[in-house]
Amino acid sequence: MLLLFFAYSFISPYAFKFFLEQRGVAKGDTVLVTFEKKSGFGLSIEKLPGKAITSGKIGDVIEVEFMGRRASAEVVSGGGFIFPPEVKILFYQETPIRGV
Repeated sequence: MLLLFFAYSFISPYAFKFFLEQRGVAKGDTVLVTFEKKSGFGLSIEKLPGKAITSGKIGDVIEVEFMGRRASAEVVSGGGFIFPPEVKILFYQETPIRGV
């Protein structure tokens, strides 16, 4: 019985990670939006909360909304216990969405 407990505790995190990878990002999920900004001091990486407008799995391109803007983003990770799924911005519009 003790051996079974150790086997389950070893496999369980991997099973959870596999489930998150298969699930991907669903429409309406909170996501962690990552994008790079170039400035006079160099390159900075920002991470902000956003909302998925379309669904997708790791490697797919989805639409996200953050700070009143819509963007096309690639799903980088499926998330975990604490952090939401992470997406990397590929293209975003400078004009904010009306009514936000």
